Amino acid sequence: MFKNHHTAISSSNLNKSIEFYKKLGFKVHFEWEAEDKQLRIVHLKLKKFILEIFNYTNYIVPKTKKDDLGTDLQKIGIKHFALCVKDINKAIKKLSKIGLCDKDQEVKIGRTKIKYFFLQDPDNVFVEIVEDKR
Repeated sequence: MFKNHHTAISSSNLNKSIEFYKKLGFKVHFEWEAEDKQLRIVHLKLKKFILEIFNYTNYIVPKTKKDDLGTDLQKIGIKHFALCVKDINKAIKKLSKIGLCDKDQEVKIGRTKIKYFFLQDPDNVFVEIVEDKR
């Protein structure tokens, strides 16, 4: 009955966000701009997954920067979205070559028994890279 449609984030710099997500394989699928130029919305697509990015000219910076996902998990709300890869070590090689992570990126095994690590986009939105062979 239900299937995933999109995840939405907000961005302070739409062009930087688009370039970041393009490096992960997303492509621009749809763009919209308000007549007063106060809001732009872009849909980026990765296979059937859509990432909706809102960019307001009068955006509000969060009171605290999300530096450590581990200290933020108890707070209610969306924490991250995840992209799955077949081989997490190959993903690290590719992402380190394009500057999105270190070549010696630490991979963790979570309580749910999947391998993972996190990236942060230009606005500190967490993107989890997972290898799930359960």
